[in-house]
Amino acid sequence: MVFVPLFFLSEYIFILTAHEKKVSGTNNFHGGDFTLKSTEGPFSLKDLRGSVVLLFFGYTS
Repeated sequence: MVFVPLFFLSEYIFILTAHEKKVSGTNNFHGGDFTLKSTEGPFSLKDLRGSVVLLFFGYTS
């Protein structure tokens, strides 16, 4: 059940960041577009423009 608090924490940080951008007038965009290979062909971050995107870098053992 760690996911639920982390989700709300990430939403809180997202809201604070959006408010800070409005106040400061700067664009602090980190990262950039990237392309991944899948079985259905290339998949790019720009394909999801306008949607909320959550990246999870996990692992299994």
